[in-house]
Amino acid sequence: MPAAETPAERAEVAIVGEQGFLIHAIATLLAERGDFDVREIGLPLDDAGRALRRAGSRVALISLMQDVPKDAIDTVELLVQAAPAVELIAILRSPDAVLARDLLRSGVRSCITSGASTSELFDATYRALDGESYLTPALSLMMADFADVNGPADLNQREKEVLRQIGLGLTNREIGAVMHLSARTIESHRASLQMKLGTTRRADLVQHASALGLIG
Repeated sequence: MPAAETPAERAEVAIVGEQGFLIHAIATLLAERGDFDVREIGLPLDDAGRALRRAGSRVALISLMQDVPKDAIDTVELLVQAAPAVELIAILRSPDAVLARDLLRSGVRSCITSGASTSELFDATYRALDGESYLTPALSLMMADFADVNGPADLNQREKEVLRQIGLGLTNREIGAVMHLSARTIESHRASLQMKLGTTRRADLVQHASALGLIG
């Protein structure tokens, strides 16, 4: 009799925030999809950080809807410190480009809003598992407006070097090794690039690197 097939490994995903309908609904939706093992982690944040580290989750969605911007940044920084290997997706009450920019710089991988569609929720989660970023369309448009104001000339030398390395196809870890910086620091520079250039897609960053003459 043939041996039973081993089931595919399921990704560990955590939902962090004040316990309530939205957190439970997101957890249920992700779990019912069948691709994730989902853990709900409540507050306070000190306990949430420790629980997130112990859970071994690869991705965590964080509800920041009740936080003022400074508190939201503090929340992210605490969770990044507690579980630096976890990819963070911030859930915002409404599109806020300035807050999204600051969250990306603080270590968030992606930002969605409470009104995001189911497909956006899954896109953000799958991309985070692949080490890629995601913004809801409204935030992407706001980022594009930021790019129109700032433009590529606003890039500093370190950002240009990070952009050049991205254009050469290197990962954050590989870029960090070349530039003698941590992968988290490279991610912060990449977030700044994304904000200034109005994109979250690696392919677009490669195109910008080429257009600026940073790669051959």
